[in-house]
Amino acid sequence: RSQITPFISPGNSFPSIGSAPNLSTKVFSMSIGEISTPVEVPNGYLLVKLLEIKSSSVPDFTEVKQQVKESITNEKTEEIARTKASDLVKQVRTGKKFSSVARRFGLRPKLSNTFSRNGTLEDLGTTTPLDKFTFSAEIGNLSDPINIGRRTVVVQLKEKIAIDQEQFIKAKQE
Repeated sequence: RSQITPFISPGNSFPSIGSAPNLSTKVFSMSIGEISTPVEVPNGYLLVKLLEIKSSSVPDFTEVKQQVKESITNEKTEEIARTKASDLVKQVRTGKKFSSVARRFGLRPKLSNTFSRNGTLEDLGTTTPLDKFTFSAEIGNLSDPINIGRRTVVVQLKEKIAIDQEQFIKAKQE
């Protein structure tokens, strides 16, 4: 799959990838038209072709006014989401039902498909931020709020599927 990203500053997250310091280092050392060697990112490997470099500059206030407004709105929205998620966790840990509490908060609980370490989930992208909890928790456990990009999620583990040791060993040998 091929994707063209908007301009990115050093240290910023990459759309659909998130934070990837090794990718950032690689991109900012490339020349226009250069194609990178494979670069490891949280959910796989990428090849990057640098199409354009834009010199840094101080933009006019009129150019950034809307961006600043959107940024503040996003920060406040994310803060509200984190607060709701924390409150939801507190209530569920007192014994209340997850789905009932979520609905009272105006949230819509979703059941995900199964996924593996460093996998992806529809609507969320990479599962890496969830991996520590999901692969160490017991069935029924509830996570603290977890940030995935600009979203805050709370996970309650419903099911764990044990790996098939024979298949794992066979795949590892291949």
